[in-house]
Amino acid sequence: MLKVLADSVIQEQPALRRRKLKYLINEFVHNQIVTRRLIALKTPNPKVLSWLYQMRFQFHSKKTDNMKQLSIHMANAKFQCGLDYLGVQSLLVPDRHLRLTVAFGR
Repeated sequence: MLKVLADSVIQEQPALRRRKLKYLINEFVHNQIVTRRLIALKTPNPKVLSWLYQMRFQFHSKKTDNMKQLSIHMANAKFQCGLDYLGVQSLLVPDRHLRLTVAFGR
């Protein structure tokens, strides 16, 4: 998938589509780095800090209310995601925002 995105981003694209492609590439690379880090740390289960530190999305297919099917978790914080379109983000959420996320989750 990363190769397809990389090949697409170097071709002629409208500005918004190019931003979307760049964001997706950044997201895929970030996910690879996080996965490799968790494997290298031999993370035994999703209850250890190295796992909890990551932003995680959980889809709850058995919930009938679409606005409650997706939740976002980071550390001990949990938020319902209403599947809102937030636009194309320019950067991933930096690690320093962990404290803010935890504070909002309380």
